[in-house]
Amino acid sequence: MRAWFLLVAACSGGGHHAVVDGAADAAPDAGPIITHPTNVLGNGGFELGMVGWGEFVQPDGNGDYGFFLSTDAHGGTYALELRCVGPSCATDFNNRGFIITNPFHMPANQTYTLTFWAKCASGADAFFYTESAATPYLVQKITCTGDWTQNTVSFTALPTDRDGTFYFYNHSTGSLFLDDVVLAYADGPLPDHVLLHPGTRTVTTDGTRITVDGKPFYALGFFNVPYDQLDQVAAIHGANMVTTAGGQALVDVFNDGREPYPDRAYDLGLTVVPNLTETARLGVPDVFPRIMNAFGAHLANVTFYLADEPDQAFYKYSLIDPAVMQQEVAAAHTVSTLPLVADLQHAHYDPPSVDKPFEIAEDIYASEPYQEDASGITQTFTVFGAMTPRPVWIFDDNHADPSTVVPKAYYGTILGATGLAFFDWPGLDAANRAADAQAIDELSQLTDVIFADPATVTASGGVAVMARSYHGKTYVLAVNPTSATVQATFTAPGATAIDVMFEQRTLTGNGSFTDTFAGLSRHVYTY
Repeated sequence: MRAWFLLVAACSGGGHHAVVDGAADAAPDAGPIITHPTNVLGNGGFELGMVGWGEFVQPDGNGDYGFFLSTDAHGGTYALELRCVGPSCATDFNNRGFIITNPFHMPANQTYTLTFWAKCASGADAFFYTESAATPYLVQKITCTGDWTQNTVSFTALPTDRDGTFYFYNHSTGSLFLDDVVLAYADGPLPDHVLLHPGTRTVTTDGTRITVDGKPFYALGFFNVPYDQLDQVAAIHGANMVTTAGGQALVDVFNDGREPYPDRAYDLGLTVVPNLTETARLGVPDVFPRIMNAFGAHLANVTFYLADEPDQAFYKYSLIDPAVMQQEVAAAHTVSTLPLVADLQHAHYDPPSVDKPFEIAEDIYASEPYQEDASGITQTFTVFGAMTPRPVWIFDDNHADPSTVVPKAYYGTILGATGLAFFDWPGLDAANRAADAQAIDELSQLTDVIFADPATVTASGGVAVMARSYHGKTYVLAVNPTSATVQATFTAPGATAIDVMFEQRTLTGNGSFTDTFAGLSRHVYTY
């Protein structure tokens, strides 16, 4: 494993990049940092929790397995434990718990040697599995003796360059411990590892906004963007952020011979929000300073995604106690000022009392109002309005009616959102991608307006309004959040000749004007 903690010392004087319209300027940074790794996996010993790994329970997150950091380690401080915690473990083949690596680059026909230490009861059912080897569906049983035992797997990559993963399964009624997992080339040393853009951004939260390098920041982007599709996101005007709820490694966690994900994103003008959900579920706060030391000092990073749906009781393995989250955030902030965001599943449909305990455990609130109408957004801001004021991000999904995407994005903005991320990039159909791109494009053009001084404008007909004064003009963002067509009259001092942005039309007024809104629609006016 390469020396992650050299990064902090090397980056302590790193420069800062400002982001304008999603692109980084040319300020100097502290890179490059070149190391000579012996392990493809940057967290093969689990000293950084589950960074670089995903965890799953079958079936549907409700199997009786749990994931833990254990001090019964083969080496270092921690090992990972997959433990049976209920009565249904291994009752059939589908009742299993497993971990999987995030995707890493596998050169064509590369030969690998994987060594790892495992501890499991004698005769227990545990196994290694990969779909990324030339041998189809490669499975190898893990040796279980009751003590720490080294296992070795040899395999060859497929005949074309691609991303690969591998798994460790527990299918027993006891615990499987894993530690010191080392993936190496079988035919020679690994390539040198080059980190191009180390450094620390100046990121602060102030009430309901985020400031990055001295400028208010509206996060606009997507979840789960594969490495080789980052350029497609960067080509969307205004897109400035990628994040993940699992599946992609947004931190410099693999020594796989290609430019690290955060370097690639930064080169394309994108910021990243690395995912710590699986580690947060482990409930071990003292790994968070290590994580922030290892991964926080990169110029791509503006926040960290602490936890995905920590309030979601349907998936029993995903629940995190708010007090534990608070300890994890506090531990992270001992070495880093970067804020942490958590997505509260219940915020868009339950009363404030359900999620209010989580206000102690987040720097940024997030919600996922996926409804086809605006009701989930309304409820989200009812919930967060009953909590300590913090920045709010909205996460949205594929819609049966993509025409709802843009007005929902505006409605969230009018109510106070300063972040918008669409879930998830690989699963979005063409119509939704186009609508998402339109929302991002328009809001990015209005970002400076959104953060400008308020202006006094009111509207009738239940239309939600945000009015701002910017560079001598007044801008009005307006949304009809209902399904009915409404006629709205705006009381707008100084409004005579009004340009309706993005619609190629104009209106006339005399300190007021009237316009028609279809159900769940938006208009943007400037005069």
